[in-house]
Amino acid sequence: MNYIRTLILKFDLPLRQHEIPKFRGAVANIEENRQDILYHGHDGEELRYAYPLIQYKTINGRAAIVGIADGTSSLEQMTSPFTRTIKLGEAERTITLCESLACSTAMDYVAEPVHYLITNWTPLNKENYASYSATSDMVERLELLKRMLVGNILSFAKGIGLHIESELKIGIVSLKEQRAITYKGQKMLTFNAEFTSNLRLPQFIGLGKGASAGHGVVRER
Repeated sequence: MNYIRTLILKFDLPLRQHEIPKFRGAVANIEENRQDILYHGHDGEELRYAYPLIQYKTINGRAAIVGIADGTSSLEQMTSPFTRTIKLGEAERTITLCESLACSTAMDYVAEPVHYLITNWTPLNKENYASYSATSDMVERLELLKRMLVGNILSFAKGIGLHIESELKIGIVSLKEQRAITYKGQKMLTFNAEFTSNLRLPQFIGLGKGASAGHGVVRER
C-alpha cells in the first residue's frame, strides 16, 4: 500500500482565485523560501517542469498552501507559529498561520469507486481544445475529458514517484460548470466536475494545467 504525505497550511488571508498567482509569488519571495525550488518552480533561468509538490489554493475563501510528498518537508518551516508581512500586488499584508493539517493517504485501489469534485480544472491544450470544440456530441466530449483526467492522474502519480500498475478506471459523472479563461496568454476552458476513481487520491491535490496555482483542486465528495 502506498501512503502519500500531505501538509495543508491555512492562513487568515481572504483570497480569490485570480489572486493566487500573486500569493504564490509573495510566499516564494519570503527570504527563507527563495532558495527552495519547490516554492516557485525555477532556479535562476532553469524551470522545474515536474509535477508541483508545493501548491497554492483558496480553501473556503482563505489562502492555503498544500505540500505533497517531498513538498511537506519544505513546508514544515512555515508551520505554527508563523506570521509574516508579504506584498500581495501593491498592498502589504500580514498573514498568520491559522491551521496546519498533516495527512497520510493510502493511495491504493478500492473495490467501490470514490466520488470526487474537481474545481477550476484546465485539462485541454491547444490541440485537445480544437478536438473538443469540433464536436457538440456530449458523449464524445466527456470521453475526451476522461482521457485527459486519466493522463493528469498518471502525471501526478509519476511526479510523486508512484508507478501505476493496474488499470485506472475513471468516470466523469457530471460537468457542473464550464468557463473560458486566459491562462499564460492563451484562451482555455476550465471545468468544475464530479468524477469517480478506482484509485484513492489525496485531498486538495491539483490536477491539470495550473495545479501549482489553484487549478484542478480535488476534494472527496
